[in-house]
Amino acid sequence: MTINKTWLLGIITIISISCNRELKKMPSKNHLERLKLNLSMSALLSKNSNPKFKHLLCRLDSVYYNDQLYRDLNNPGYLNQNIAAQKRLDLQNQKIVANIIDSFGYLNSEDVGIIGQKAINTTLLHSQLTFKKKYQPLLEEAFKNKRLFVNTYAAFIDKISLQENNLQKYGTQFINYKGKYLYAPLNIDSLQFYRNQLGQPLDSTGLSKGFDNLNINPAEYKRLLPALIDYYKKNIAPLNE
Repeated sequence: MTINKTWLLGIITIISISCNRELKKMPSKNHLERLKLNLSMSALLSKNSNPKFKHLLCRLDSVYYNDQLYRDLNNPGYLNQNIAAQKRLDLQNQKIVANIIDSFGYLNSEDVGIIGQKAINTTLLHSQLTFKKKYQPLLEEAFKNKRLFVNTYAAFIDKISLQENNLQKYGTQFINYKGKYLYAPLNIDSLQFYRNQLGQPLDSTGLSKGFDNLNINPAEYKRLLPALIDYYKKNIAPLNE
């Protein structure tokens, strides 16, 4: 499908006006274009959402936009430089999402469209441990009822494990350690066992997209694990508090 750029920008402008927000400058052109495209697709797919929740769509568009504002995959350091600002946005998002979940339960793409579900999921994934634990039973139920993507569920559980200073189970989280992208701390010997327990395959392509050096020798990873744990606690964990 070919998307006309003029038409695309028009859609984005309509979204920005209708949601009463202004598109701000992004740290990289690719990041900006990705956000614009996601928001344009949100407008296109809104007709597939439940009319009952139509009033939530613009609010969730804004939640997703604010969640991704400083999380630029092309420039990971940008988040570290703006962590205080991003945390303020995350707290705002958590209040909005908590109100939605408390009122309607967990909503998926059939309810609020793809971007609406992404907004809810990313807010949960990027929240503090107490927020995650509050809604963990609800997400467990949503996954059991096939209303939550397996990758999102696995990432949610892995983030809880890491925030509790445990090893992740499913290998959904990565860190940049001395120029290499590696799995965040996990027991590499039990990785496949835990993935099999999910009952459906993880999208490994989606997990490793943009990350090289993941085919590390298990023995080498185990040798590095103590240093990875120490690095994670000192450099990554504080960003998740």
